[in-house]
Amino acid sequence: MSRRVSVLALLYVLACTGDPPVPTATDVPTDPPTPTDTSPPPEPTLPPPDPREALQLPAILPGETSHFATSHSCAGCHSNHPSSTAMRDDSGAPVSAFDLWQSSMMANAGRDPIWRAVVSAEIAATPGAAEIIGKRCMACHAPMAYSQTVLEGTESPGVETLMAGTNTSQLALDGVSCALCHQIEPTGLGSESSWKGNYTVLGDRQIYGPHPNPVGTAMEAAGWSPSFSSHINQAGLCATCHTLITDALDPDGTPNGGSVVEQAPLLEMLNSLYASSDCQSCHLPSRTDQEATIATPIARNADGTDDPSLPDRAIGRHVFVGGNTLVPALLRDNPDIFNPAAPAAAFDATIAAARAQLSWRTANLTLQDSALSGSSLTFDTQIITSVGHKFPTGIPLRRAWLRVQVTDADGATVFLSGDFDGTGRILVNGQVAPFEGQGGPIPPHHASITDDDQVQIYEAVLADLAGNPTYRLLRGAGYVKDNRLLPEGWNPNGVNIPRVGPIGTDGDPDYASGGDTVQWMVDTTGFTAPFHIDARLYYQSLAHRFGEEIFVANTPETEGLRAVLETADRRPDLVGYATLTVN
Repeated sequence: MSRRVSVLALLYVLACTGDPPVPTATDVPTDPPTPTDTSPPPEPTLPPPDPREALQLPAILPGETSHFATSHSCAGCHSNHPSSTAMRDDSGAPVSAFDLWQSSMMANAGRDPIWRAVVSAEIAATPGAAEIIGKRCMACHAPMAYSQTVLEGTESPGVETLMAGTNTSQLALDGVSCALCHQIEPTGLGSESSWKGNYTVLGDRQIYGPHPNPVGTAMEAAGWSPSFSSHINQAGLCATCHTLITDALDPDGTPNGGSVVEQAPLLEMLNSLYASSDCQSCHLPSRTDQEATIATPIARNADGTDDPSLPDRAIGRHVFVGGNTLVPALLRDNPDIFNPAAPAAAFDATIAAARAQLSWRTANLTLQDSALSGSSLTFDTQIITSVGHKFPTGIPLRRAWLRVQVTDADGATVFLSGDFDGTGRILVNGQVAPFEGQGGPIPPHHASITDDDQVQIYEAVLADLAGNPTYRLLRGAGYVKDNRLLPEGWNPNGVNIPRVGPIGTDGDPDYASGGDTVQWMVDTTGFTAPFHIDARLYYQSLAHRFGEEIFVANTPETEGLRAVLETADRRPDLVGYATLTVN
């Protein structure tokens, strides 16, 4: 019987009798079937992409060619080992070339996220020269990979080579490495023909060092030929990459006739008391932090034991330390992105060395000629530099500035210039200064300061062909401002002045050789003496303003840099300070 008949029978019984029977399962009608849903299931919610991934790089693997080898090959004998006493100073501290170099800016030149962001911003601004920009930058940031292709006669590598996974990539990821610097020939060093990355490398595996009569049995067995040459300790060696003159380009890549000396510590040194000095004495010091001479074998056996055939040498500590604490911290704190070879402890040591360099060997700040007359407090800040080039030097994305605070007897702030927040932005009256934002004004050089909206910032700001400020290196045709502190013995009539002379400091007689003096005049009306003056000189390896100017390029690399900076400590580093109480 059909289900329909059963239901009708049940209704009939209900109509004729009082008590209905209990229906069975087969007697109960079912709901009509639910139509099948043929629409696709909703997409799973994915986490937003991590912009840092645009900066992702693989870890370096050992690599070797007929001309070069990555630092792994050198580390087998030129790194410290628990079983060896070699490459240690008198206190037992490790001073091996590999261990000190691995966390330096040199070793990580190809991983530097600021460099990669700047390159991408330059390419975005000048797409007509995209290929040449990438390749020329690799000549100094990935010089082994670049030189390998030059020697082979093949196409020069671009920035994409860092991610290519080839043997050339390993050379690129190794930065400015042992087998490149120690193979640079003395040919033309110090001359203009060798600048802009035009070093000469034959790639014949002849390794130059500063020690006469090298003992090279192990190196020769590995296919290298150690040789003595004094040029390895000359400033001209470093100047091959650290003297950079760029031609200004239009967006289509056409030279427009302008050019600028983007960085030139050698030319600055030659125009100063340090003309006969070298870079290595400060950046590869052969003395300990306690100024003790280092004498130790420069290598060990590959099995970790000492090699008794090796004599003691005055080893240069390969710290390559300057003032950059930001990039080593970014590499240390984002290992999942940058995959650096150096451990966190090595980056900590590099950062500590940079801070020591800044605070001990860069500049001295003093307070002088203070006086209180009625409600007018006057005093001078004097900076005396102790470096052989401008401070800051190099690429114009760095700056230093004075923070000066005056408080009264009750601790109330009377005057405050140059304060900053946790992201390293300079503040004016508690607010982010107008000159910190993209397109903002350029703060002038000050001979004297009378108001706390004035800040003394030592920096170089590029100018384009029309004389307007620019933060694109390949638009640079000069400077709208360059009041960076001059080294001692500066010659205002020197042959290099047209290239490296200061800009925007005319009329300030106290800005001169070896430093600067600023006069301060503070109105103390309404406050109670004595007045306490706190003056500090700070340094920032990436000026906040420069970062804002490259972020507008909105490339994956600039967005990646913005992301890693969001969690970074961008506060400036202290160079010097002075305090004084005036009654």
